[in-house]
Amino acid sequence: MADSFERKQYLDHLRGFAVFLMLFVNVPGSWGFIYPQLKHAEGNGFHLADLVFPLFLWAVGYSLMISSSKRSEESLSDFWKRILFRSTALFLMGLFLSLFPKWDWETFRIPGVLQRIALLYFCGAVWIRYVPKQKFFPSIWILFLLVICFACLNRFFSISSDSNSISFVKEEPLVSNTLGALTDRFVFGNHLWKETKNYDPEGIFSSIPAFLTVMLGAVSFLRRKKYSDGNLFLRCRFEFLVYPVLSFAFSLIFPLNKTNWSLSFIFFTAFLSECLCSLFVVWEKFSLGSRLGFGLYGRNALLVFFLTGFVTRLSVFSKLRSYLYGNFKQLTANPEFASFLFSCMYLIAILLFCFLWEKGKNFFPRQKTNS
Repeated sequence: MADSFERKQYLDHLRGFAVFLMLFVNVPGSWGFIYPQLKHAEGNGFHLADLVFPLFLWAVGYSLMISSSKRSEESLSDFWKRILFRSTALFLMGLFLSLFPKWDWETFRIPGVLQRIALLYFCGAVWIRYVPKQKFFPSIWILFLLVICFACLNRFFSISSDSNSISFVKEEPLVSNTLGALTDRFVFGNHLWKETKNYDPEGIFSSIPAFLTVMLGAVSFLRRKKYSDGNLFLRCRFEFLVYPVLSFAFSLIFPLNKTNWSLSFIFFTAFLSECLCSLFVVWEKFSLGSRLGFGLYGRNALLVFFLTGFVTRLSVFSKLRSYLYGNFKQLTANPEFASFLFSCMYLIAILLFCFLWEKGKNFFPRQKTNS
């Protein structure tokens, strides 16, 4: 049981890998020249870039369950203060990035990555706190059935773009014609992602299946804890065997699709998250994880995300990016590789920043808490 109270370094490495991949995806040298796997798949399909967000959400559920085991004696008032503060802070940080630097209050994006994390963190914390242990796994089955219902509504019903009339369809509708897109337009109006305008990738409908990804992370911790004395395959045999089968079976009706957060996408990314987590568990046992540098990214994941979102919106950064990318392009005569090199340079700069940040914190040590 003592292990459950230690900081899980392998979870830091897992989050760090997600940050590592995110920086390649979000900070290219040129948005016009990116290797295909570092771009999100358009429509149905899966690219490496599509793993970043579900990996973060899976880790949220896993860490929420760890936190719950630490805080079994926490009072209700302290619990609500903690989750309200954290979820509100995350949401406001996301809104700030949506507004900065143009401060366009009429069309700024309300949904977003940090906003979704804030919402799902809040829901996950409440779920884990209030659902009794003996009813936790049955509650996941209920959530699973609810997600299937929402997936069917999104898959088999189409919204007319002219009259907003609803009709049953056999062929998969366009994302902009789904009930999820209609819900986004109704709730958020003009405050949607500028690239899509009539729906949002982090909208309301897709947040419901995304919550299942969070809870599958929580389930993973419980199963690993249950089989802590067994071997790695015994701990994760269900996830390693069943998740790929479920993903393939659901893909026949609900193809891999990040925007819709389809059922096949949920179980495929949960399977990959399990594999990566297990890999980092093994690397930690052999003291390999600390040599990868992922821990620095993982321990400072929120800081890196916010800092990157802030810095990349500055005009001076855009000018620097154009200058460096142009030089890399001249040196390599390959625009995709030049764009990739800029990402590598930024990634190294962030790694150095995280190293100095942690060194700086050592000069101002905080009293240790259970957080």
